[in-house]
Amino acid sequence: MTWYKIKDNYVTFNIKVNKNETRIVFVDKDFIHVEIHSLPIEGRANEELIKYFSKFFKVPQYLIEFVRGETSKIKTLRMKVSEYIVIFIDSNNATIKIQDRVKVQT
Repeated sequence: MTWYKIKDNYVTFNIKVNKNETRIVFVDKDFIHVEIHSLPIEGRANEELIKYFSKFFKVPQYLIEFVRGETSKIKTLRMKVSEYIVIFIDSNNATIKIQDRVKVQT
């Protein structure tokens, strides 16, 4: 599994959710780890996640949808590719490759 997939100008992210404050905590080879402040009651945490990703990646909320995991801590979101998404993917792939090299060498 990888933490993202791009197809037909849309990106799909695998997200693992915790709660404290709303922020991206880190990215590993399988997930974007996100903290969501809202409790998972009546879809509030999902709404907050979509609003956060919309603002973070500069993608309108209506272009972000759940593929799976609306009632789970592990979610998959699909959204239109933006310049900010490409930069985020590139920078995190470089970080993951460096982390993998460090793990192998120790």
